Amino acid sequence: MWTGAKSIDMGLADDLGTVDSVARDVIKAEDVRDYTVKPNFAEKLAKQFGAEMAESATNALGRFSLR
Repeated sequence: MWTGAKSIDMGLADDLGTVDSVARDVIKAEDVRDYTVKPNFAEKLAKQFGAEMAESATNALGRFSLR
């Protein structure tokens, strides 16, 4: 795995940019739309709740030692 700059030096890439910059600069697209699915409020809440539950479980299990 290489950084963007290193991959340019190695000839693996021709320039640094984003999907939007390529669409604007190379393809000359005037209207670029992002169709990435964004998580809704319930999904964000569930993810946060899951992370907190996992942290609590890890902390609780860390208190026990197997001897």
